[in-house]
Formats: sequence, C-alpha cells, structure tokens
Amino acid sequence: MIDFSAYLSSISNDVSQWASYLVSQGLSKACSRAMAGFYLLLHAYGMRPVITSIYRSPEKQAAMRSAWLAGNRQGLRFLPAKNSDHCHQDKNFFGLLIPGSYAMDIDLGTKQYSDAAMIAHSLGLSTGFEIGDEVHYFYRP
Repeated sequence: MIDFSAYLSSISNDVSQWASYLVSQGLSKACSRAMAGFYLLLHAYGMRPVITSIYRSPEKQAAMRSAWLAGNRQGLRFLPAKNSDHCHQDKNFFGLLIPGSYAMDIDLGTKQYSDAAMIAHSLGLSTGFEIGDEVHYFYRP
C-alpha cells in the first residue's frame, strides 16, 4: 500500500505540472491538484488511466442528453445529467466565464475501478462507482 501523502509530496512538481495541464483542458483550479494527484496515483498503482472527458459546454451536454432521449445511445452509458459537473464554469481575472469542470472521466480499461474509487475517496474526490458509472470522478466544493 502506498502512503498517498508521502508519495504526492515526493512528486510535488509532477502534480503541479499535471494540475496546470488539466486546467488547460477545462478542469477547475479548485480541484486540479486533487485530480492530478489522483491521476498520478493511478499510474503508481500500475493502472493505465485514459482521460476521456473533462469539460463539456452546456450545449454539448444538452445535445448528448437529447440524443439519449431520442434513442441514440452510442458512446453513452447513462442518461447525461441535465446539470453536469462537466459543465461547471469558473470566472477568470476579468470576471468572464471560462471552462472549470468539477468532473473528469477516466477509462482504466480494466476492472480496477474499486481500487480507483478508494484512491479518489482518500483524496476527497467523489466517484460514480457506486451507481455503476465507474469512469466518473468529481469534486464537490
């Protein structure tokens, strides 16, 4: 078992770089370090995480929801939420809205999702594991 805090302290620069990258992809700064640490811990456990979704515009989310309701469920496992954590927006320095997702979908390609959920919970993140959406990891401020 890896001591999460000690491990993340030892790779603090990597966590910072990944956090910056995730913010550039639309993740909120509020959860970027926890999500970056989570992603790096998955690697430390020998998993091969693939990020499949971070930010979605409200328009894209609505289109995904409409497609599901119309019977087109290709690429979707669940009815997309009306108010998704993927659509959250932050305000920048000028007060303008910018992407600031509180969620990230990560495909592990294996059945190690229960281990991933345990790691996520230890970092203060929530998961969709309990409802069968094991690729969904999110932050509640």
